[in-house]
Amino acid sequence: MLDKSDQIAVALIPLKAGQDARIRTEGGDQFLRIAEDIPRYHKFALVDLASDTIIRKGGDVIGRLFVAVKAGRHVHTQNLVGATLNI
Repeated sequence: MLDKSDQIAVALIPLKAGQDARIRTEGGDQFLRIAEDIPRYHKFALVDLASDTIIRKGGDVIGRLFVAVKAGRHVHTQNLVGATLNI
């Protein structure tokens, strides 16, 4: 998690489904059960996110979801439209 306004985090190592990922926040470490394999440097949802949610990474808008994504699931081109596409 890069910024407290982020709803997603970036996997610094490959994460496996069923694994608990440690999320570092300003308030201390939190843990989240990963729901599907997440490749290294890919994004995953920290909370359940509705379709049309604006996604922030590092506090900056990077896109909008076009489907709902549950916590611990991959956030990538299969469910995210980038900010350069007039979200």
